[in-house]
Parts: sequence; C-alpha cells; structure tokens
Amino acid sequence: MVAEKLFQRLLELGWVEAVWHDGGRTSDERITPAGLEGLAGWGVDVGLLAGSGRKPVAVCLERQMHEHVGAHLGALLRIWLEQQGWIERDDGDLRLTDEGRRGLNALGVNLN
Repeated sequence: MVAEKLFQRLLELGWVEAVWHDGGRTSDERITPAGLEGLAGWGVDVGLLAGSGRKPVAVCLERQMHEHVGAHLGALLRIWLEQQGWIERDDGDLRLTDEGRRGLNALGVNLN
C-alpha cells in the first residue's frame, strides 16, 4: 500500500509523469525537473540516477500490487525510506513504522 500511495503522491506533485499506451498495458515514464528538485529536497540521492545505466523510473506492477515506482528511482526511494527509519524489514517483508506513517503523512502521502 505504501508504494502505491507514494507513487500517487509523486504523480500529484508532477514529479513523475506516466503516459499510458495500448489500453494501459505499456507506459512511458519520466522524472520531471521539479521531481529531481523535490526529491533532492526530501533527501533522496537523485544524483545517483545520472549515468547509472539503469532506467531512471518505471511504473511497476507485481505481486497483486497496484502501480508503484520501479526501476532506479524505486530502489532509491526504498533506500531513503529505510534510512529515515520509515520502513523496516520484518521476516523479509517491508513494514511501515509509526515514524514512517507520520513522516509520509507530513509529505502529503495519503495512507488512508
């Protein structure tokens, strides 16, 4: 749920854009200049996106989940969330902490 809600927030802010094709089966995604600035303001190390050879961002659908951020930005967001103490590993799964719930709410991520 957190990944989907965070993706929705990035879309709302205009930090990530996704254009769907083929009836929603494929998409083109990009991180906007405002997104690079905003994510850096959150403390996400967006400098790692340049020249990495990885796709910067993708819409990911896996394991019955709804759309969420994948590719390099998805990995950077997961690392950032862990560094903030907002998510933690629990028997191999990721779990949102109480601090994470408060922090994401403060960023406008609607977790309800």
